[in-house]
Amino acid sequence: MAQKSLKNSQMTRLQNFEEPLDYTFMCLTTIGDCLEEESRNHNFKKIKPSAGSKGHEIIKKRTNAIRLSNNVLIDWKDFLNTVSKLVESLHHIEWIDLSFNDISNIDKCVLEFRNLKILYLHGNNIEKISEVDKLSSLEHLRSLTLHGNPIEDCNPSYRHYVLFRLPNLKCLDFSGVTESDLANSRVYCRSKKKGKET
Repeated sequence: MAQKSLKNSQMTRLQNFEEPLDYTFMCLTTIGDCLEEESRNHNFKKIKPSAGSKGHEIIKKRTNAIRLSNNVLIDWKDFLNTVSKLVESLHHIEWIDLSFNDISNIDKCVLEFRNLKILYLHGNNIEKISEVDKLSSLEHLRSLTLHGNPIEDCNPSYRHYVLFRLPNLKCLDFSGVTESDLANSRVYCRSKKKGKET
């Protein structure tokens, strides 16, 4: 009985997250700019610096999501470092929205977010389909958006490739993944392998 009570209290504690950090539509040019801005839905309390420290210290938020869409970000530089200064734990983050920026790759730093379930990258400048391969070790990733990137237009079998590389996805580009989608992705990849062998 005590073990069940302990498990229930742990589940309740895990579900008590604050709203997502929202840095949308702020004309951010670097991820580090978040440290100079206040999230749209949070008033970050800045405490006075302690003796010997520089500037104000930001009180970290207990959230599981960060929204950085509709900015002018071109890369992931300092992403991990910045987010770790804003949130209590990187392992709490389940949703990252970097849609509608000008990002051209998927940085391996995203792999540090082991519990990531949702990643929005639509409306960026990702060209190489091989960038998707970097996400294959995110075992909890269930929803991914990449539409509106050059990879969608440059690769006619884009959906098949993504689903083959990330078979645990339940949703790709806001469209549910069906058994037929998964079967077609396996057939596509088998045909590509045969083409390389001949």
